[in-house]
Amino acid sequence: MIDTWIAIIIAIVTLVGTATPLILGLRQAAIIGKTNAIEALKNGNWIRIGAEIFRLIQEVEKFINLSGVQKKDWVVAKLIMFCKENNIEFDIDKIKAEIDTIVAMTRTVNTDGKYLT
Repeated sequence: MIDTWIAIIIAIVTLVGTATPLILGLRQAAIIGKTNAIEALKNGNWIRIGAEIFRLIQEVEKFINLSGVQKKDWVVAKLIMFCKENNIEFDIDKIKAEIDTIVAMTRTVNTDGKYLT
């Protein structure tokens, strides 16, 4: 029963994390009016990047011998390769900020530290 609830919570966190970049991108486009943000949303690149960030964070959590900084560096390196392989323009500072946001969110959701970092 607990495993079912954990799976549901993880699914919700993943959904929220995937939708967050879209919502933030729309907000940024509306406030700042940057055409790059609108173009990124139109072709789905930021959504793809957000989903890949989540996938990579879940993957790197298996490496229990790495520090938090090493895990973030690994995710960033893999994400840069993903973007280059898929011809996606990216802002590395924005990506690092998104990683920090997701990690902080998972720590808030999982305060006992049993299932997520």
